[in-house]
Amino acid sequence: LFRSAIAMSGSPLNAWGFLDMSEAVSRSFSIGNVMGIETTNASLLLEKLYNASADHITLAATFLSTPYVPFLTPTIENSEIAATPIITECTVKKLTTGHFNHVPVIIGFVNVETLSFVGLDTLSRIGLIDGTLAVVQNFSELLETQEIQYLQKIRNKTEGITNLPNGDLYLISNISSDLLFNYGIDRTERFLAAGNTAPVYYYRNSFDYSQSLHKLWGINLNGTSHADDIAHIFWLPNKNQSL
Repeated sequence: LFRSAIAMSGSPLNAWGFLDMSEAVSRSFSIGNVMGIETTNASLLLEKLYNASADHITLAATFLSTPYVPFLTPTIENSEIAATPIITECTVKKLTTGHFNHVPVIIGFVNVETLSFVGLDTLSRIGLIDGTLAVVQNFSELLETQEIQYLQKIRNKTEGITNLPNGDLYLISNISSDLLFNYGIDRTERFLAAGNTAPVYYYRNSFDYSQSLHKLWGINLNGTSHADDIAHIFWLPNKNQSL
């Protein structure tokens, strides 16, 4: 991992993959609140978080996360405050100026990233549609496309969103996968390919079988969903994954 890089199903250029500082601070206070730290003082919050266990912080952040969006993501750190900042400049700037480690990179996505999210339950489906619509609000040219108008029509249904036919579920998955995952990953690959002196490998992972993780979770939709490929990389006990 120190000689090459792997980016599976995500990128800082995804709409959900990065936070500005004000939002990161706000979410930190939310995590503190879940942990029982009731304060509006940033210094006191930081002190309490330093003294908390990693498990406690992780469980609080997980509690606040949705099935499809993590609650905490990277942000640009203030080098005047942070003693050892990790990220100090915009990802796009780093990519366009070549200010990153020039090592071999493999980056890509699975066939239908949001398949399990759209099939999980009604709340997850609504959240997925809302999240997809939110990322295009500032792009008037996208608001007029058939795909976005379709999502708006589905979202505005007063009833019927619970028992959508599979055709609608697949269409929602394809649209949301493109906007929430594939677009940001593809842009990242293009930046890397243009500015990296080392090889960049780009993939789309597509497979389907009865023991796919999303099917084991009770989501009976065909395709490759986000995290299905985890079972091909790490050993998952009791998941009956064939070698």
